[in-house]
Amino acid sequence: MYDGGTVSKKGGASRRSRERAIQSLRRRLEENQQKLAAEPDAQAVRHWLRENEEWERQIRDQERRLGHDRSD
Repeated sequence: MYDGGTVSKKGGASRRSRERAIQSLRRRLEENQQKLAAEPDAQAVRHWLRENEEWERQIRDQERRLGHDRSD
């Protein structure tokens, strides 16, 4: 069922939606990098590093899906 979100002709997220997601994740990564540089001894360092790993995985996934979108 269509819920008002942006979808492609195949029912997945649109190319624009994926590009926005990648931009958002990259901004979040940059914010965490700044935190890590400013507070390398903070208790949250391990948390920030885990977040970065997850966001990098999500970026790779979205980029892979964009590559598939190009061949449609």
